Amino acid sequence: MPYKNVSDQRKEMIASKFKEMLQTKPLSKISVSELTRQCGINRKTFYYHFEDIFALLDWTMEQETIQIMHHYDLLTDHNRIVGHILDYIHNNHASLNNVYNSTGRNQLHSFIFASLQKLIKSFIEEIIDEEGYQITTEYKTFLTNFYTGGIVEGIMNEISKSIQCEKELLSAYIFITFRGGMYQSLQDAHKNKL
Repeated sequence: MPYKNVSDQRKEMIASKFKEMLQTKPLSKISVSELTRQCGINRKTFYYHFEDIFALLDWTMEQETIQIMHHYDLLTDHNRIVGHILDYIHNNHASLNNVYNSTGRNQLHSFIFASLQKLIKSFIEEIIDEEGYQITTEYKTFLTNFYTGGIVEGIMNEISKSIQCEKELLSAYIFITFRGGMYQSLQDAHKNKL
C-alpha cells in the first residue's frame, strides 16, 4: 500500500509539472527529456508511469474529470456540471489551448466527447423514464452521439478562441438548445416508434 501511494504521488507530481509546462508551450513542444529534467526524475521513472506524453495527457485529463464529476449527481446536476466544465475551461484556457493547437487536438476532442457522453446518455434516459417513452436502443445511441458531438464542438470552439464567451451565456445556449431539442426529438421518436 505505501508503494502505491508513492507511485500515485509521483504520477501527480509529473502531471502537475506537465500542466505547468502546458501553460506556456504547445503539447507538441513538450518532450519527455525536458519534462523529466523539470521534475528531477530520470526517463525510466517517467516510462514506468506513462507510455508517452499522450498517456500522461490522458491520465491528467481523466483525473481532472473524476474530480469534476465526483461532486455531482449525473441525473440531477446537469446544469451545474456544465457550469463547472466551463469554469474549468476558463481557468485552464492557456493549457487547453496549447493542447488544442498542437498534436493533441484529436485526443482532447475524444476525451471531452467520452466524458460528456455518459452525462448526455443519463439525461436522455431520465427524460425517457419521466415521460414513459418507448425508444429503440439505436435511436438513443444516435441521439446521445448527436448531442454530445454538438456540445463538444461548442466547447472545442470555446477552447480555440482567445476571447471566451461569458460562462452563463454559453451555458444558456447549450441548455436551451439541448433541452428543448432533446424533448422534441424523443417525443417524435416515441410517436414514430423509433
